[in-house]
Amino acid sequence: LDASIERFADEHAPAVAALHRRTFGSRVSAADLRHKYDTRHVGVEHGSFVALAGERAVAFHGGLPQLFEADGRAVLVGQSCDSMAAPETRGSGIYTQLFRRTEELMQRHGGALMYGVGNRAGLQAGLRMGWRDPGYRLNRYTWTVRTPRCPFRSVAT
Repeated sequence: LDASIERFADEHAPAVAALHRRTFGSRVSAADLRHKYDTRHVGVEHGSFVALAGERAVAFHGGLPQLFEADGRAVLVGQSCDSMAAPETRGSGIYTQLFRRTEELMQRHGGALMYGVGNRAGLQAGLRMGWRDPGYRLNRYTWTVRTPRCPFRSVAT
């Protein structure tokens, strides 16, 4: 696989949004990602990397810095998120490179730990990279509900 790895920047947002939509069937936009990865409020840049084949994003690993409080002091923690890879990249090692770069950057910024709350594939990837399984699972449930129809009609005046 011929792909370059770059630190995620605003100009990558359209390509990463397209990968997100292909991977997760989402409706995420480039603007959504620019907002999500704007970490000025934390004072630490995000640790997110994208693999590009030309202009097309083929893999992405997000790392969002967050400030937690422990014993009355701020602790920098990284959240692993938006992990995704196009089918043609699987087994190429590109995702592992993205993951490692995120970890290394968060450590250089002084991150105390990284955590992720993902799907089964994300958990397996984390375990392969040496992360520890906390031993319990959070379950997610989704229900589809109908929006009730409004019995009133607007009347044009």
